[in-house]
Amino acid sequence: MGLYLASVTLIILALMGLLSVGGSLLTYYGYTLSKDGDRYIRRSGLLSRQEVSMRESRIQLVAIKQDWLDKLLSRANLFFEQNRSGQQQDQELMAANKLLVPSVTTAQAQTLVSHAFNDCSPMQQSYRRVSEFYVTHHLLVRLLPLTVLLGVLGFELRQWVGVAVVATGMTMAVIVLLLRYWRWGYSYDARYLYVRNGCIGLDYRCCPLYKVQQVKYQQSVMMKRRGVASLKIVLASGCVTIPFMGESQARDLMNRLLYETESTRRSWM
Repeated sequence: MGLYLASVTLIILALMGLLSVGGSLLTYYGYTLSKDGDRYIRRSGLLSRQEVSMRESRIQLVAIKQDWLDKLLSRANLFFEQNRSGQQQDQELMAANKLLVPSVTTAQAQTLVSHAFNDCSPMQQSYRRVSEFYVTHHLLVRLLPLTVLLGVLGFELRQWVGVAVVATGMTMAVIVLLLRYWRWGYSYDARYLYVRNGCIGLDYRCCPLYKVQQVKYQQSVMMKRRGVASLKIVLASGCVTIPFMGESQARDLMNRLLYETESTRRSWM
């Protein structure tokens, strides 16, 4: 029965993967990206031709995303994100406000980022790690109580298979937590903010400092005792969160972002 269920699961996953590949081929067949003046234009599609355009000045954030297969093939998906305020309920408009450049090489991704934001290099930055308290907090507050509860319940009911499943799940969750901690990082220079995160793959996000619209300083009682804080940075394209920074580093970055927003006369649009 177990082998049968595993086989059915693999077949379903394979069919879903084929559907995903087929949908991508229909959507991105004949993909071209061009620039006319200050406007990027994306054209693609097999059955129906699609055209998406975006002005360079409206780009709020650039994201480079790599999953495990992209890392293996040295490829990346690049996203140009623009203003989506007031359009949260319209999924079609939200999709139009993200211009995707699929499956480019890492060198091409870096070139495209530098083309949109001069001298911006998210993949070459030296990132600062978040605090080790990130691991401790999630382990003690989220994983450990649930694991103890399920483990005791399984032990009382003599469900040894369930206890083994709980122990295996806990081990995998700790591995994922450590990988996420290892990937989290942030950096900034005189012009740009860079944030890196991920698990097995990697995501890089960068934005000009003057496009930041709001900064939220978050600190619980436990975080204050440990001298850490989180920053939630609001852009017109969405939010960027940096968790469990050192308290002094969080305040320095917050003051830097707010000063840039206050002092500059450049339009974020």
